[in-house]
Order: sequence, then C-alpha cells, then structure tokens
Amino acid sequence: MKNKRKMIMAAAIIALCLTAGTSAAAREESSMAIYPRVEMEYVQQQKTVYIVRTGTFAVYQNAVNFSEELNNAGFYAEIELLSDNRYHVNSGTYEQYSDAEAKKTLLENAGYESWIEEVTKEVPVPVSGTEYLVQVGAFKNKTNADLYTQELMNAGFGSYSVQEEDGLYHVYCGAYEEKKDAEYVKGLLNSLGYEAYVRENKFEIDILQTYFVVQAGAFSSNENAQNYAAQLNRAGFNAYSTLAQNGYYTVFCGTFKEKANADNLKQRLIQAGYEAIVIEYQM
Repeated sequence: MKNKRKMIMAAAIIALCLTAGTSAAAREESSMAIYPRVEMEYVQQQKTVYIVRTGTFAVYQNAVNFSEELNNAGFYAEIELLSDNRYHVNSGTYEQYSDAEAKKTLLENAGYESWIEEVTKEVPVPVSGTEYLVQVGAFKNKTNADLYTQELMNAGFGSYSVQEEDGLYHVYCGAYEEKKDAEYVKGLLNSLGYEAYVRENKFEIDILQTYFVVQAGAFSSNENAQNYAAQLNRAGFNAYSTLAQNGYYTVFCGTFKEKANADNLKQRLIQAGYEAIVIEYQM
C-alpha cells in the first residue's frame, strides 16, 4: 500500500486536471504566496534528526520577517522557540545527514548562513490520510493509457496514468484533498463527454519527503486557477492547481526532488513570458 501511495502521489503532484483561460485575467488576480496544505494523521516518534538552522533572533517579528524572506526565495522555513528564549529559524528537518548537508549548501549558495544541528526529539510522522482521485479510464495496455492521457492533455487537462495492483493502467485527472474540488473537475470532464468518477483513496506514508515545486500563480477562484493551468498546459507545461492553506488555489508546473530541475523549469516559464518561483516543502 505504501509503495502504491508513493507512485500515485508522485504522479498526482506532477499533473492534475485543468480547463481553458486567458493570461491577462490570470495575472490580475495572481499572488505568488504559497502555504502547502496537507491534511493527514500524525504520530509523535522519538528520532535523531538533523535540523538546518539559518538564523536566531531575540525578537519574534524579526524571525517572522526572515522566514518570509526565505519563503520568497523558495526555501522552506519554520520558527522554533528554544530553551535559550530565542527564536530559531529552521529550513528543514532531515533523517539523513547528507540531506541536511545538501540543504545547507543550497542555502549558502543563495547567500544565507546556515548550520546543522543534531537533535534527538519527538517529530511528527505522517501515518495516514485521505485523497479524492478523479479517474477517467483504466487500460490493460500501457500504450492505450498513454494515448488517452495525451488526448486529455491536448484538450487542456493535466493527466497521468499509474499501474495499480489489479495490473491495469488507471488514468487520472487529479488527486485532491477536498472532495468538492474533485467533484468540480469531474463535472468539467463530464461536460466535455468524458466518463469520470471520484474515487476515495485512504493511504499511509512512512517518512517525510522534501520536494521543490514550480509555482506559476495563485487565485481566490478555483475556476480561474483551472483556466490558467489549462493555458499553461496547452503551451507545453504540465500544469495543475491545488488548494493551499491560505485558501488560494495555487497553480504549479512541476514537482522535483532536485532543486536544479525545478530551477530549469522556472527559467523556461519565465522565458515564455510567465511568472514563476520555486518553492520547497516537506510532505
């Protein structure tokens, strides 16, 4: 179940479901802020971890300002009040020292002083959650699944296929945390003559992963976000939208384990005339 979940999450993050729109309307409402929203169950577990620290402040507001600067630069940031009564700004907690060292290098290359601290502490470990998948087909043959996926993309929908335990290649147009968002996308597909249904999937995750996503905009309206994502998709960027913690529907164009790959996609978007930033998050 865990391996299946990881495959679905990787594909789902890369391509969700979209519809048509205009660039001008999108940019008028767009906001480049993002607060990743993940609703999952957690357990506290005692672990030795490696924390990448980037700053320490006596005044809370100074720590907030620095965290916002890091976020705007595309780095994950959180504030922790320690026993020294100072506010420490961290940029990730890692189980492997090599991962923490890689993050430290990224920060230093961007001009931010950072250091690694080994800590034994209780950390939240995600164990389960629920998502709503929009399924549009299932095929015995991978080629047929790929052709159907391409048809959906040509129509303006971000889609992907995953081979599951039944041996079939299931084609999806999104994995959503909120059922109402999945129902919205299902309605779009049905209106264009595609058969689609919403499938509830309960999953388990064993460790936190760090990802880099390329954000192209954020909108208060789900419809506007879907429209803008469809425009990007038809321009050759596999775009998708998802609901962020701040209530905005955020448009992404890719999720990567390596920041360099995210930076390359960001530059392609900018060269094509679109706004883009790289955001790091842990899930």
